Amino acid sequence: MELVGSIDVDAAPVLSELSSLKDGERMVLDFTRLQRVNSMGLAQLLKVFEELKARRIRIEVQNMNRMVNMLFKMTGMNRFLGVGEGAKVEPAQVPVVQSEGDAAEEPIPGEKLNFMVSLQSSQQLSGWYFMNTYLQRQLGRPIRFEPVHGALGQSGTMLKGNPDIVFAKPFDACALMQQRGFIPLLRPKAMVDEICILSRAADARQKLSEFGNARIAVAASSDSFVYLLGRFLLDESGIDSDSIEFDFAGTEVKAMRLLIDEEVDMVIMLSEAYKNLSGLVRSMTRLLDETDSCYAFPLLCASPQLKSIHAQLKKIMQAMEEEPRGRLVLQDTLLSGWMEPLADEIRMLLMLFSRYSAPEKVEA
Repeated sequence: MELVGSIDVDAAPVLSELSSLKDGERMVLDFTRLQRVNSMGLAQLLKVFEELKARRIRIEVQNMNRMVNMLFKMTGMNRFLGVGEGAKVEPAQVPVVQSEGDAAEEPIPGEKLNFMVSLQSSQQLSGWYFMNTYLQRQLGRPIRFEPVHGALGQSGTMLKGNPDIVFAKPFDACALMQQRGFIPLLRPKAMVDEICILSRAADARQKLSEFGNARIAVAASSDSFVYLLGRFLLDESGIDSDSIEFDFAGTEVKAMRLLIDEEVDMVIMLSEAYKNLSGLVRSMTRLLDETDSCYAFPLLCASPQLKSIHAQLKKIMQAMEEEPRGRLVLQDTLLSGWMEPLADEIRMLLMLFSRYSAPEKVEA
């Protein structure tokens, strides 16, 4: 069977046809004309593959493109295939900070809330201040705003503190969901975390495959989706990521300084952050490679102790694009709007987070 186009949330009716095979038969899927598989598409495929495996149907996949092949490896989908493609390389597991802290008590109505935001870029700072003011007016209660630059999970900032509302990077949001019981309420529209790999423009090496045994600065922490995706992109490009020396700079500014000062050979950072670099800084770099995974995204999460206002908060945020002041705030935060994440999207994100979390507990 040949799959054409993209596999996403709307692909369920087509994929259901795969169940028409008889128990014990063999199925060959041709991905030659398949352009993209996003997280919802992977969730649909996972359900079908689980059913077929239970019926002892042998699944083979041919002609996967590089990005789909990488996603299959990342998520462990290759385990369903009778014939896998490419080297089965998996990055070392990533330790995740866990906290033993007690959950905060339910806030008193009208009491000040704590709003913690992981900035996607420095250009968003003023916009998030406006967002905080907007929420205070709409909710009718004071809110303390705490912006955080760079990685959050490793530092334990979110896990140790008592935030009530959090805008977090993908794996930080997963840690809050699993360890603090936070509820994912919304995700930004048309925003996914993709990463790119940069070198200095003056470097004689033109292709990523030429950078064996390189030193790489990561503009994130070792427990981030940025690092995980970067490792897989390196492996998929023919570089053994186990042979790489990584420097976890934590922020784009620090990572770029290391690159420009020739202390590292490459930088792994969010593609969106790269686009927001100044023209001067970008002129000093070369874009070697980037992902198009459509898999992970930042999330707006709320404490389970705030359950009484979850619905109100979602309504306020989703209505922003419908009124002038809200649209201005969205524009200043570089967002186009908010939407509710689908359950399968969260399931796939948590699955990936759990797959690369260290089994042992690391005390905060």
